[in-house]
Amino acid sequence: MIERKLIDTIKLIPDDRSGDHAQDGFDYQFSTAIYLMLSHLKDKRDFAFMYEKIDDYVFVSDKLNSVDLYQSKSTSRTLTENELIKSDPVKIKKSKNKTKDNTDVAEPKTTGLSILEKIQNNIDTVTTHMGECVVKGHLLWNSDYEFGANLVKDSIITTKSDALVLDDLSIKVKDGLVTKTSKSDFSWENIKVNRLLSKKHHFDLTCKHIEKVIHSLIGENNSYSEAFYNSLFIKIKEIRISKKELTSEFLLHQIKTISSLESKKIEKENYRHLISDDDYRNNLLHIAVNELSSLKSLPEYPKKEAYNLICEYVDINYSIIKYPHKVFDEISALEKYSEICLINSEENIKAMIILAFLEKEV
Repeated sequence: MIERKLIDTIKLIPDDRSGDHAQDGFDYQFSTAIYLMLSHLKDKRDFAFMYEKIDDYVFVSDKLNSVDLYQSKSTSRTLTENELIKSDPVKIKKSKNKTKDNTDVAEPKTTGLSILEKIQNNIDTVTTHMGECVVKGHLLWNSDYEFGANLVKDSIITTKSDALVLDDLSIKVKDGLVTKTSKSDFSWENIKVNRLLSKKHHFDLTCKHIEKVIHSLIGENNSYSEAFYNSLFIKIKEIRISKKELTSEFLLHQIKTISSLESKKIEKENYRHLISDDDYRNNLLHIAVNELSSLKSLPEYPKKEAYNLICEYVDINYSIIKYPHKVFDEISALEKYSEICLINSEENIKAMIILAFLEKEV
């Protein structure tokens, strides 16, 4: 178990993160976080994970006496020298103060720092607070894009490499990076760039990674990678607000919980009387029924709220429902159920209806 004082030390380090990301980047950010947690777990690392504290992601490991800081960029561009050293757009804060002649009081501009400078600053800050801890900075780049040819020129790295330790760059490139920033030097050996995850396919790739890691840890299992992804997605959203941490111990518990779920197949003949002929021929519906049947007992299963609402509807109207296969059309027309119908597929909603009826028939 991670030593509590290491986590508390990280939390006490001041930072100026606003925690703001464009909404369309949230899913990619969360996928990256989940991917990293599983990777650390696969490496048998005992860790605590924090989201948006100092950097996008922080991993603390007391056994290895290390802190890993990750900055994730979903940028749709090749990673070049310029991308590493260009400053962020300068932000100008509008003043609410007025002079006597009713003109705005000038506010000083904030100086934008480059990605490379931010990574180095964060390494220095954590090193100052953590003492002898090994602190490493990581830049995560959209894997749909390669390393620039000039960046990796005269080095052992190719444009298609998955990872790049800055110490492997040529002396000429290093000197160029230093010259164009405010730093006199960088911790080259402690800064790494990873082309980790494709922005186009981040969900599918992360689910596949989940399956591989769980298989490597506990062997054959009912991993339900999508359900596992969604449960972690919810937890990360929670700690983003609460500023708490997730640990490797918690992650292992989640894996064991999901993997131990019994997979008792419900034959479609068992609910033939509840569905139409078209639904009977819909294989996606039968898959949804069996997955939901296994996963609905999980306290953090994301479809649980929707399922409970549908159970409530079936319970209240059970005695007057003549045609169960028409319940989907009925709830779709009601405002109370508009949100769950919007965010869940038709097959998932119908699977919930089927299971709600089967529970009443027991």
